[in-house]
Amino acid sequence: ILTDVDGSNSVEKEEYVDLNKHLQQAVSPEDYDDKEAVANAEKEWEFDAQGHSDLNKSRFLNCFFQIADAWASKVTKSEYVKFLSSLLALTTTVEDQPDGTSQRRWRWNEPDGATPASPN
Repeated sequence: ILTDVDGSNSVEKEEYVDLNKHLQQAVSPEDYDDKEAVANAEKEWEFDAQGHSDLNKSRFLNCFFQIADAWASKVTKSEYVKFLSSLLALTTTVEDQPDGTSQRRWRWNEPDGATPASPN
């Protein structure tokens, strides 16, 4: 839901690039360059989209498996969960809603524009 901005039940390239560049910023804030991040995201899109015009749920989840595989300190289920949980905490926040529920939203949409620290 956070990434599917247009509510299409899939992630289109523009949504993917936005997500990807913010994930790059989260995992490596000291080396982040927006132009490089967009170029990297577009290259990753070609791989992750597998020739499709969007990411369905399966392709989207596979993207996060690949992220965990690349960035987790060990190739174990527990390290993948630890890394992805850390990434979620670094990139999102939970907001209480007037109806008593809560909703997760991206940190980079916060007014102060805070940049999260790296999960590693």
